[in-house]
Amino acid sequence: MDEPTSGLDARAAAVVMRTVRNTVDTGRTVVCTIHQPSIDIFEAFDELLLMKRGGQVIYAGPLSRHSHKLVEYFEAVPGTDLSVLLRGNQELIKELSTPPPGSKDLYFPTKYSKLYNTMPGLFLETILVILEDHNNSTVSASLCQLSLLFCLVLYSGVKETNCIQKQQDLMNLHGATYAALLFRGAANAITVTYVVAVERTVSLTQKSSWNVAIEAIYFSAKPLYILFFYTQLLGMIGKAEKFLYFAYFILMSFTYFSMDGMMAVAQTPVQQIAAIVMSFFLSLWNLSSGFIIPRPNPGVISTNEIPVKDDKEEDEEMSTSALGMFRAKEEEIERKKMEMKDKVQAQLGRVEEATKRLAEIREELEALTDPLRKEVSMVRKRIDTVNRELKPLGQTCQKKEREYKEAVEAFNEKNKEKAQLVSKLMELVGESERLRLKKLDELSKNIETFR
Repeated sequence: MDEPTSGLDARAAAVVMRTVRNTVDTGRTVVCTIHQPSIDIFEAFDELLLMKRGGQVIYAGPLSRHSHKLVEYFEAVPGTDLSVLLRGNQELIKELSTPPPGSKDLYFPTKYSKLYNTMPGLFLETILVILEDHNNSTVSASLCQLSLLFCLVLYSGVKETNCIQKQQDLMNLHGATYAALLFRGAANAITVTYVVAVERTVSLTQKSSWNVAIEAIYFSAKPLYILFFYTQLLGMIGKAEKFLYFAYFILMSFTYFSMDGMMAVAQTPVQQIAAIVMSFFLSLWNLSSGFIIPRPNPGVISTNEIPVKDDKEEDEEMSTSALGMFRAKEEEIERKKMEMKDKVQAQLGRVEEATKRLAEIREELEALTDPLRKEVSMVRKRIDTVNRELKPLGQTCQKKEREYKEAVEAFNEKNKEKAQLVSKLMELVGESERLRLKKLDELSKNIETFR
């Protein structure tokens, strides 16, 4: 290659040399002639062939790191003295590295140049600068309106989720949370492609200079709207650790949605292709995460084979097991409740029949006159007999009432167990989300490594 960097600016020359370096890393040999190279371009080569006019070779060999082999070669040439500037610098370094007699170490009254009380002011100033931008205000207002509208739409379906009594309440809450994260995350992933595509040069410059990613501030601010409206309208206010878990997962979800949009722009030449790629991945994520897909029954496994399960399968098994236990407990409680109700109704029916029989006997007694004392005595005996029969029925009824109360208490205990199972299920779902995020992070790291 004959002077591939001539006529190019520093950035374009760096791109060309990076391409040449990647070609060499594949095992090929590239020979280039360079005219007045910069230090970065010069040290990008592995070997140097230095010739003067007429074909005389001055140096031919490796450069090594910081070209120290080239420097050692020229320093070893007989009759070559070091430059006056180098000797002066070495003497100055030697002189300054030795402290004079009676000198003391440097001392500063504070560890940092600014006091701690100035830090909040700088932070508020940064926040005001961000809020002064018209685009930031517009985006924040639209995000607030969309979050409020979404919560109001879901309010009628999940307004009782703060008091979960059955499985459908839990499913409503999960569906509302999933839908909000998917729609808002998809909006972030789509809208960030336009910004990154416009500011592609700035993004590459910040990446090359190792600057802090400014988008982290926006990623942290956006989940605040969802957290506020969800906790207030949908009744998702519980323990502090659960609220922090919820905030953490929302923040991470918005972050990886936005980061994926940025990655799509970085890996594609134009924004339109990035939007197509993002639409494909969003549909794939919705299909993979929006439905509970049961695994087929593996059948009998041989004792010589060990089934290998990944984290996703274990999460599915744990979630399926928890839901199965929850449904079995709920069905058992409903069945016992119906059995006890049937028994109580049967006992009440027997008591009503005995009461009617006693009323008929009393009517017969009232119809009898004094000459019929013998019959009256016989009737009284019958009444006593009926009373004796009713007494065990009353005791049985009281016993059934006590059994009913015990059944109600058992039902309440089952409700408590159900609430514990629901909380355990939510923790399992959170753990599953954390593992899924971990897998996505590993995937993104692998992609960065291959890139």
